[in-house]
Amino acid sequence: MERSRIKIIPDRFDYIIEILSIIGLIGLIIIPIIYYGKLPEIMPKHFDLHGNPDSYGNKGMVWFLPIIGIVTYIGLSILCKYPHKFNYPTQVTEKNAERIYKKGIIIIRIVKLSVILLFNFLNIKMIEIGLHQADKLSVWFLPIFLIVFISMIIFSIIWLRR
Repeated sequence: MERSRIKIIPDRFDYIIEILSIIGLIGLIIIPIIYYGKLPEIMPKHFDLHGNPDSYGNKGMVWFLPIIGIVTYIGLSILCKYPHKFNYPTQVTEKNAERIYKKGIIIIRIVKLSVILLFNFLNIKMIEIGLHQADKLSVWFLPIFLIVFISMIIFSIIWLRR
Protein backbone atom coordinates (compact mmCIF):
# COMPACT_ATOMS: atom_id res chain seq x y z
CA MET A 1 0.00 0.00 0.00
CA GLU A 2 1.38 3.38 -1.05
CA ARG A 3 1.41 5.96 1.71
CA SER A 4 0.15 9.50 1.23
CA ARG A 5 2.69 12.01 0.03
CA ILE A 6 2.14 15.14 2.05
CA LYS A 7 4.32 18.21 1.89
CA ILE A 8 5.39 19.00 5.45
CA ILE A 9 6.01 22.69 6.04
CA PRO A 10 8.95 23.31 8.40
CA ASP A 11 8.18 25.32 11.52
CA ARG A 12 10.42 27.42 13.77
CA PHE A 13 11.78 24.36 15.62
CA ASP A 14 12.76 22.73 12.30
CA TYR A 15 14.64 25.87 11.25
CA ILE A 16 16.42 26.13 14.61
CA ILE A 17 17.61 22.50 14.37
CA GLU A 18 18.74 23.02 10.76
CA ILE A 19 20.62 26.23 11.61
CA LEU A 20 22.36 24.51 14.54
CA SER A 21 23.27 21.59 12.24
CA ILE A 22 24.74 23.95 9.65
CA ILE A 23 26.71 25.83 12.32
CA GLY A 24 28.01 22.48 13.59
CA LEU A 25 28.93 21.42 10.07
CA ILE A 26 30.80 24.69 9.48
CA GLY A 27 32.67 24.17 12.76
CA LEU A 28 33.49 20.61 11.72
CA ILE A 29 35.19 22.03 8.62
CA ILE A 30 36.77 25.18 10.06
CA ILE A 31 38.39 23.67 13.17
CA PRO A 32 40.68 21.34 11.17
CA ILE A 33 41.54 24.23 8.81
CA ILE A 34 42.64 26.34 11.78
CA TYR A 35 44.77 23.62 13.40
CA TYR A 36 46.00 21.60 10.43
CA GLY A 37 49.37 23.38 10.12
CA LYS A 38 50.07 22.89 13.85
CA LEU A 39 49.28 19.17 13.94
CA PRO A 40 51.97 16.51 14.16
CA GLU A 41 52.30 14.08 11.25
CA ILE A 42 50.92 11.20 13.37
CA MET A 43 47.45 11.59 14.89
CA PRO A 44 45.13 9.29 16.86
CA LYS A 45 42.39 7.82 14.71
CA HIS A 46 40.79 5.24 17.00
CA PHE A 47 40.16 4.92 20.73
CA ASP A 48 39.68 1.94 23.05
CA LEU A 49 36.83 1.51 25.55
CA HIS A 50 38.70 3.63 28.10
CA GLY A 51 39.23 6.52 25.67
CA ASN A 52 42.93 5.82 25.06
CA PRO A 53 44.19 6.20 21.49
CA ASP A 54 44.92 2.70 20.19
CA SER A 55 45.45 3.37 16.49
CA TYR A 56 47.23 6.19 14.70
CA GLY A 57 47.34 7.57 11.20
CA ASN A 58 48.69 10.59 9.39
CA LYS A 59 47.32 14.04 10.13
CA GLY A 60 45.10 13.86 7.06
CA MET A 61 42.79 11.72 9.24
CA VAL A 62 41.57 14.99 10.74
CA TRP A 63 39.49 15.37 7.52
CA PHE A 64 37.75 12.00 7.87
CA LEU A 65 34.99 13.17 10.25
CA PRO A 66 34.27 16.40 8.33
CA ILE A 67 33.85 14.41 5.10
CA ILE A 68 31.60 11.83 6.79
CA GLY A 69 29.73 14.71 8.48
CA ILE A 70 29.05 16.41 5.15
CA VAL A 71 27.85 13.15 3.57
CA THR A 72 25.66 12.44 6.61
CA TYR A 73 24.20 15.95 6.58
CA ILE A 74 23.36 15.76 2.87
CA GLY A 75 21.97 12.23 3.12
CA LEU A 76 19.73 12.95 6.10
CA SER A 77 18.59 16.25 4.57
CA ILE A 78 17.51 14.40 1.42
CA LEU A 79 15.85 11.72 3.54
CA CYS A 80 13.73 14.40 5.26
CA LYS A 81 12.08 15.09 1.90
CA TYR A 82 10.62 11.56 1.79
CA PRO A 83 8.87 10.94 5.14
CA HIS A 84 6.37 8.63 3.43
CA LYS A 85 9.27 6.19 2.86
CA PHE A 86 10.29 5.97 6.56
CA ASN A 87 9.59 2.91 8.65
CA TYR A 88 7.28 3.85 11.50
CA PRO A 89 6.46 1.85 14.63
CA THR A 90 2.78 2.61 14.12
CA GLN A 91 0.24 2.40 11.33
CA VAL A 92 0.20 5.49 9.08
CA THR A 93 -3.29 6.45 7.93
CA GLU A 94 -4.71 9.38 6.00
CA LYS A 95 -5.84 10.84 9.32
CA ASN A 96 -2.47 10.68 11.15
CA ALA A 97 -0.02 10.89 8.23
CA GLU A 98 0.83 14.57 8.56
CA ARG A 99 1.44 14.30 12.31
CA ILE A 100 3.51 11.11 11.98
CA TYR A 101 5.56 12.48 9.05
CA LYS A 102 6.26 15.69 10.97
CA LYS A 103 7.50 13.69 13.98
CA GLY A 104 9.63 11.47 11.71
CA ILE A 105 11.27 14.49 10.11
CA ILE A 106 11.97 16.07 13.51
CA ILE A 107 13.60 12.84 14.70
CA ILE A 108 15.83 12.68 11.61
CA ARG A 109 16.83 16.33 12.08
CA ILE A 110 17.69 15.75 15.74
CA VAL A 111 19.75 12.68 14.79
CA LYS A 112 21.54 14.77 12.15
CA LEU A 113 22.38 17.48 14.69
CA SER A 114 23.48 14.89 17.27
CA VAL A 115 25.82 13.15 14.82
CA ILE A 116 27.37 16.45 13.75
CA LEU A 117 27.90 17.50 17.38
CA LEU A 118 29.42 14.09 18.14
CA PHE A 119 31.79 14.42 15.18
CA ASN A 120 32.78 17.92 16.34
CA PHE A 121 33.57 16.62 19.82
CA LEU A 122 35.62 13.72 18.47
CA ASN A 123 37.52 15.90 16.00
CA ILE A 124 38.34 18.45 18.71
CA LYS A 125 39.54 15.67 21.03
CA MET A 126 41.67 14.13 18.26
CA ILE A 127 43.26 17.54 17.67
CA GLU A 128 43.80 18.12 21.41
CA ILE A 129 45.44 14.72 21.80
CA GLY A 130 47.55 15.29 18.69
CA LEU A 131 48.71 18.64 20.13
CA HIS A 132 49.36 17.00 23.54
CA GLN A 133 46.68 19.15 25.22
CA ALA A 134 44.88 15.98 26.33
CA ASP A 135 45.87 12.32 26.78
CA LYS A 136 42.60 10.59 25.93
CA LEU A 137 38.84 10.84 25.65
CA SER A 138 37.01 10.98 28.95
CA VAL A 139 36.14 7.57 30.40
CA TRP A 140 32.57 8.90 30.46
CA PHE A 141 32.45 9.45 26.70
CA LEU A 142 31.31 5.97 25.67
CA PRO A 143 28.70 5.48 28.44
CA ILE A 144 27.23 8.93 27.86
CA PHE A 145 27.22 8.43 24.09
CA LEU A 146 25.44 5.07 24.42
CA ILE A 147 22.90 6.37 26.94
CA VAL A 148 22.08 9.43 24.80
CA PHE A 149 21.67 7.53 21.54
CA ILE A 150 19.76 4.59 23.03
CA SER A 151 17.51 7.08 24.85
CA MET A 152 16.90 8.90 21.57
CA ILE A 153 15.82 5.65 19.92
CA ILE A 154 13.50 4.70 22.79
CA PHE A 155 12.04 8.21 23.01
CA SER A 156 11.47 8.28 19.23
CA ILE A 157 9.61 4.97 19.25
CA ILE A 158 7.42 6.01 22.18
CA TRP A 159 6.75 9.46 20.69
CA LEU A 160 5.79 8.04 17.31
CA ARG A 161 3.47 5.44 18.84
CA ARG A 162 1.38 8.09 20.60
